[in-house]
Amino acid sequence: MNFIKNIRLKYKPLIVFAALALINAGGIYILRQYVVNEMVDHVLPTQQVVGELGFLTKELQAEALEFISTGEEETVEEFVESSAELSALGERLAGLAQNENELQIFAASEATSLNLAAVGQELIDTHGDTLALIETFEEAELEKDAALDLVDRSALAGESDLTAVLLTQSLSQIERIQTETLDYVLTGEDEVLQILTEERSLFFTNLQALQNVLSTDQTSLAVRVGTILDVSTEIAQLSEQIVANHAETLELLEELEELEGWAAETRTELFNQLDLDTEALLQTANRTAWIVGLVVQVIALGLGFVLARTVVTPVLRLSEAAEKLGQGDYSTRVKVTSSDELGELMANFNEMAETLGQSVASARQQAQAISASSEVSRRLSTILDTSELTTAVVELLQFTFKYYHAHIYLYDDAREYLVMAGGTGEAGRTMLESNHKIESGKGLVGRTAEENKPTLVPDVTADPDWLPNPLLPETKAEIAVPIALENEVLGVLDIQHNVPGGLSQADVTLLASVANQVAIGLQNARLFNQAQQEKEQFQSILESISTPIVISRVATGLVAYVNQALTETFRLSREQLVGQVTPDFYAYPDARARFLTALREHGEAKEFEMVLKRGDGEHFWGLASGRIINYEGEPAIVASIIDIHGRKDAENLLAKQANELSTVAQVSTAAATILDPQELLQQVADLTKSSFDLYHAHIHLLDDSGQTLVLTAGAGEVGREMVAEGRRIPLSATGSLVASVARSVAGAIRNYESPEEGFMPHPLLTATRSEMAVPIAIGKRVMGVLDVRSDQLNYFDESDLQTVTTLASQVAVALQNARSYTRSEEALRELQELSRRLTREGWDEFFGQQLQALAYRYDLEQVSPVAESDEEAESDTETALTQPLQVQGESIGELLLGSAKLNADEAAEIVAAVAERLSAHLENLRLAQQTQSALNETQRRTEELAVLNEMSQALTAQTTVDGVFQTVYNYLSRLMDTTDFYTVLYDEDNDEVEFILTASGDKQRWHTERRQAGTGVTEYLIRQRQPLLMPDNVGQRLADLGIEGYGKMPESWLGVPIILGDRVLGVIGLESYTTPHLYNEQHLNLLTAVANQAAISIESTRLLEGTVALAEEEQILRQITTRVSTAVDAETILRTAAEEIGRALGLEGFVRLESVGRGNGKVK
Repeated sequence: MNFIKNIRLKYKPLIVFAALALINAGGIYILRQYVVNEMVDHVLPTQQVVGELGFLTKELQAEALEFISTGEEETVEEFVESSAELSALGERLAGLAQNENELQIFAASEATSLNLAAVGQELIDTHGDTLALIETFEEAELEKDAALDLVDRSALAGESDLTAVLLTQSLSQIERIQTETLDYVLTGEDEVLQILTEERSLFFTNLQALQNVLSTDQTSLAVRVGTILDVSTEIAQLSEQIVANHAETLELLEELEELEGWAAETRTELFNQLDLDTEALLQTANRTAWIVGLVVQVIALGLGFVLARTVVTPVLRLSEAAEKLGQGDYSTRVKVTSSDELGELMANFNEMAETLGQSVASARQQAQAISASSEVSRRLSTILDTSELTTAVVELLQFTFKYYHAHIYLYDDAREYLVMAGGTGEAGRTMLESNHKIESGKGLVGRTAEENKPTLVPDVTADPDWLPNPLLPETKAEIAVPIALENEVLGVLDIQHNVPGGLSQADVTLLASVANQVAIGLQNARLFNQAQQEKEQFQSILESISTPIVISRVATGLVAYVNQALTETFRLSREQLVGQVTPDFYAYPDARARFLTALREHGEAKEFEMVLKRGDGEHFWGLASGRIINYEGEPAIVASIIDIHGRKDAENLLAKQANELSTVAQVSTAAATILDPQELLQQVADLTKSSFDLYHAHIHLLDDSGQTLVLTAGAGEVGREMVAEGRRIPLSATGSLVASVARSVAGAIRNYESPEEGFMPHPLLTATRSEMAVPIAIGKRVMGVLDVRSDQLNYFDESDLQTVTTLASQVAVALQNARSYTRSEEALRELQELSRRLTREGWDEFFGQQLQALAYRYDLEQVSPVAESDEEAESDTETALTQPLQVQGESIGELLLGSAKLNADEAAEIVAAVAERLSAHLENLRLAQQTQSALNETQRRTEELAVLNEMSQALTAQTTVDGVFQTVYNYLSRLMDTTDFYTVLYDEDNDEVEFILTASGDKQRWHTERRQAGTGVTEYLIRQRQPLLMPDNVGQRLADLGIEGYGKMPESWLGVPIILGDRVLGVIGLESYTTPHLYNEQHLNLLTAVANQAAISIESTRLLEGTVALAEEEQILRQITTRVSTAVDAETILRTAAEEIGRALGLEGFVRLESVGRGNGKVK
């Protein structure tokens, strides 16, 4: 049977039906030729053309949509080529029609394809026009900005406020027209189109008004404004053209989709017609076969069946395959069972199906890529959360393209690691939970981020940089695409496939497009979060204004608005203030009249001092400032009121105190010139009584026991008589004002209704009605009490007490000086004795440093040293004269002479003179040596102080805490060994420590981690607030202090807490693992000084950061307030406020006014 199948058809009748050659040859041959020719010449070519026509139709639509998405000229060229191919296929299809029905169907298919090409071309042309208009649009905007730079707005405002306002409104409207036009082109939303139409209408209305104003002004300034208006008008007209073109583009897109539907229906009709033609062909072949079979059925029934089967069966299979192919099953193949013509035909059919399947698959992949890119773009435009955004992208990519795994990595803040931000499947969730990250530059992901270009690895086993992941064991191919904005890499999009070679350059192109959109989405999310934070900070500033503010209407005088600070100042609620008449705030109506007059004449009133009244009737001094504004469409006064009642009281008190302090200065000056204690006290008592116009003044001093107050000086004759009486008051006396003040070291006042009141009333002071006593003390050490009296009841008050206290303090100092002068005389004598003792000790120390005794002998020929043994011999030798060598009366040696040729008196005088000079010179030499040692020590200290001063200057220039610690480390390294160094900040509120900078050898490391405070040596310093020096045996010392040690114990350790006031800010620590006794007390003192400076710098940097932030916020407020205050109507105020706030925060915003109308409704 196989042999017969492989024989050519033209030879089969000769071999199989030799006896029937004359009867069957013609019929079978004709049958065969008819079937084959019809299939080859009509059915199969038509099927091929229809398939290619469908593919080109989809490709044409995809290219048109790609141009809309990218605007690339290369896409237009591809579209033109596809259109030409589609037109040629339509002509080929029309030439294949064999009957009227086919002609109509083929003509309709051709017309639909040509219409689709025409609509696509029109769509490209229209969108190209839109892009050109947008470029012109942007050029016009630049021209408008250039013209605007030529206009001096301040000069324009000076010439015509109305022109300036109309121009500002026009420019604001044209900016919104530009924004809304581009927004409509991007989104195509009807709501945006409606807003744009309204803005254009407002602009042309405002433009007409401005042109009317400028028509009467022929100045050069008006001409330049006219130029701006012309350019703005051109922008508005371009906006209208762009909108019209884009609307037409949207309509053409809808028409293109409708034509694609028609084309699909036409192709279905074509395939149905081909099925009918194939069926008719088979019927004809069957009828012919039956006729031939009837003729020779008796002779060749069996052989005819075999022959029919070898011919018809392949054709039927080919027909079934063609039908499946027409229905879109491009995997259909025909099994080739022979090598004859039918076998060749089936082989050709299989090749055609393979080619057509690949073309359709490619078209589907492109359409799927465009669809996925559009879906990613759509989702990114609605997601502002980074985690949600990355998760949505990877899940969409995996679902759409059936990737094995997809995930996204983002750089951390330090840009050292790429941290996984989104992943698919269980593996992705596991890696997210474990905070999976890859070091920059490592692996495919790290290398892609570092080089900022895509990486394609068709076979990961062949790439040495590939990092396997146990959670993804089936990974065979991988693509890593950078997520970047210009040159800044934000992260990496990583795609993995479980098929070797399953990823190609087409995937790279698709993923690069998606990565670009993800980068824009991430940037939008970050900008949105930043704007939200700035908005919250700005609202906090507005809510934190502490100055009382009130807004009242000019026409009615009613309060329209008050802030919380004003309600607290006037002690009234908002409900009690809003709607009330403004004069209710004033204690005197004329103050309100003066305030309003200043507002009417100057438009503002600054720092008016007036008496106001609170809600409870209490009067107080207030400092009012205000200006006239437009509030809710009508003139209003905005005023700030500051309570200065305390300041007024303080001014009166200061005037009185100034007079009294002047008197105190006079008394103090007089007292400072007296060195005798008794004379001093008497002079103070007399001057105090006369200068302050008092009834009496006297002074008690504590005796040496400190238990009795002795009256030492009194004013006038009465005072002297009382001193002569020897009046004494026990310090423990409970009823005595003087004793009470001495005990408490605080001044006090008493008033007496009758002479019998008081402690130990004196008959000479019966008119006393007020008494004030203040301690004469230095610090808490009481020396005595100054007691003053008046014959008027309630004469003294707190200010008098402070003044006399000041006088008593001056008296204490003067008394201390007088006593000190007395003691200085005695101290001088003691100093001389001390000088002799120090000289003796100095020489003892000098002798102690010598290795041998200093003794020299002159034998009339040479000077030679005397050994100790010789010195003992010399002491036994009889000498003619011995002269001691003395310094400050202390003997430091002897000058010995043998027999003298001079007489005794003359020799003694010479030796004495020599001994005196020799002693002085020896003392000078010793002092010089001692001074040099001191100078060396001082030089070292000076160098250390220079480094500290230099460090102090460097610290003042630091603006960050990290900069402070880096500066401390750099300069501390010049003062002592910092081989092992660390710094810690302490958070007292959370009881946490944070290591900032550590150094080991020449390597530094910055830290960001925190931990709870424990029981280590660092926490010990923080809690004890004292420095700690452990020169050796560190482990045992830590144990003795109850401190827990960790790791290897150092040989020596030094640490100092960083303290500012009563707060511990952190710790500076030094340690050595090699050298004991490396640090000493001098190092401890130096490190303490460094820590004190560091504490001030850390606090300064923190305050500076807060001040800079506050200054920036206040600057924004001032700018917004200035712009709003120049507006002339409510609409301009609202627009200006919204614009300025939006510009300051980097956000789109709006301002809405609401007022409650009658009934339950709201009018907005």
